[in-house]
Amino acid sequence: MAEPDPGPRASASALLPWRWSRQRLAALGLLLSALGVAHRLAFVVTTEGAVLVVAGTVLMLVAALAPGLAKASEEESNLTFTGLFLTLALATALSPYSDDGTATLLTAAAAIVFVVLEAVPPARQARLYMVAALVLAAHGSLLMHLQFPKQDVFRFLTYGVDGLFHHGLNPYLPIPDPLSPDVNAYSFTYPPGALLVVAPFRLLLGDVRWAFLAGELVFVVAAAATARRRGGLATWQQALLLAPLVLPRTSQAFFDFGNHDWALLGLAAAAVAVRRRWLWSGLLLGIGIATKQYFALFPLAFMLPWLSRGTLLTAVLTAALVVTPFAAWDWGRFWHDLGEPLRWPPPNGDRLTLVTMTRQLGLDIGRAGAALFAGVGLLLAVASAWLGRATLGRSLMACGASLALFTLLSNYAAYNYYAYALAFFAWGAAMSGADSGVGVDSLGA
Repeated sequence: MAEPDPGPRASASALLPWRWSRQRLAALGLLLSALGVAHRLAFVVTTEGAVLVVAGTVLMLVAALAPGLAKASEEESNLTFTGLFLTLALATALSPYSDDGTATLLTAAAAIVFVVLEAVPPARQARLYMVAALVLAAHGSLLMHLQFPKQDVFRFLTYGVDGLFHHGLNPYLPIPDPLSPDVNAYSFTYPPGALLVVAPFRLLLGDVRWAFLAGELVFVVAAAATARRRGGLATWQQALLLAPLVLPRTSQAFFDFGNHDWALLGLAAAAVAVRRRWLWSGLLLGIGIATKQYFALFPLAFMLPWLSRGTLLTAVLTAALVVTPFAAWDWGRFWHDLGEPLRWPPPNGDRLTLVTMTRQLGLDIGRAGAALFAGVGLLLAVASAWLGRATLGRSLMACGASLALFTLLSNYAAYNYYAYALAFFAWGAAMSGADSGVGVDSLGA
């Protein structure tokens, strides 16, 4: 007997967002957020960018935290996330951050290879690494094409390493720019681990940005280990893990601005991959804490239910061991520079935040209102960490979504904060296919 036709009403109801699977919501949230940030790299608010990022952030929060969402079939997940990766990769190739033909061709080739190898079952498990290699080669080409960027983060990381290791200078003293002696000296506003992480690449390869490329490589390899299941990674998992590497314009911007968030992502993924070895996991997390201030909240606070006491104690001791010598070197200057981002500067009038959006709508909430927004963002992040604690994968999705929300609610935003958030979210979503005992997690519906 034939199944009764559900009729147009049932078909239409399947299109309603609250009837969507977690995977479809996650993919759409990632796509909208990535395209919104790409519009002006979150440095300038536009109507298009604001609408896309706000909508994407809301969808990611729903995908990470809402209970009882519909399940997606393997076929639907494969189509959904393959479509996401291809859209992002082709957008990156067609509208690159910099005019680099080699990088464009390699990025387009990565998208093509991903599709072609789907038809070659024996090659599917190697595909993740082959496609990642093409994208990393594109980033390497871009790195060599963008000669000695003018951005402050790149320069004070570079000069900080040179001064510390070649001349024994305290990086927390004012750092002059030898190429631009007429500009104000730089202040090093990151914990000292940032210098130690990028130093080998500056000293051996001549450029701190190779550390970012290494971070991308470690992230892909380690995150793949956490998401693996019996039989290997599914097509949709591979697409998700590759997506952060091809965020349009955003992923390539790291090699011009010099922000070291990819080093943090590599440390976090490696720490989770070896989390059953508490000493190694703790060492990696401790270096992350000592590398950038917000690592202690995003992602460490979201990982707490999944880390052993030994891991946490090792992380705290490692961070203290890295930080203490620099703090003792010049106590006052160290805390002055390190605390500068926490002194809550006046709202930036351009960045992609709700503070700026309200101002453009004619409502200036001022410094106190901006502080209130940020406080709400922190409270929502804590709530998200609690609500997403069911599995490690959901915790990482909540970490990414709530960091995107906190960035929207802060008074300062840039492309790297959003990219950092989207990478955690994509990684957590990829964990949904992991088998217990093979990967790290099993996210379920």
